[in-house]
Amino acid sequence: MKARAARTSVVLVLTGAALCGCAWPWRYFRSPAPMTAAGEGLATAYVCEDGRVFTAAFPEGGARAVVRVDGAVYALPQVFAASGARYAKGKVELSTKGSAAMLAGVPHPRRDCRAG
Repeated sequence: MKARAARTSVVLVLTGAALCGCAWPWRYFRSPAPMTAAGEGLATAYVCEDGRVFTAAFPEGGARAVVRVDGAVYALPQVFAASGARYAKGKVELSTKGSAAMLAGVPHPRRDCRAG
């Protein structure tokens, strides 16, 4: 009886650990778009004029952007923009307006990008 209870406990602990691992921010690292999470909408894939691609998710109603580019992930808070939306932290900056986007401050900046 004790062996069965111990075995059941082990199974429950392992199941709980596996489910907790699924809820962590790994949802931002799926590639390519769309990436979804409860209440966070879709990630957008941007294709640039030179053929390079990056993705951006806009959780918290657009209060921040989570950008994935060249294997790096940047969490950028929204900052003032005269037109469109702008997200920046340090030298990394994402600007969007409609379906157009520009990503600066990364090793290979992205210009003339469109949501694809």
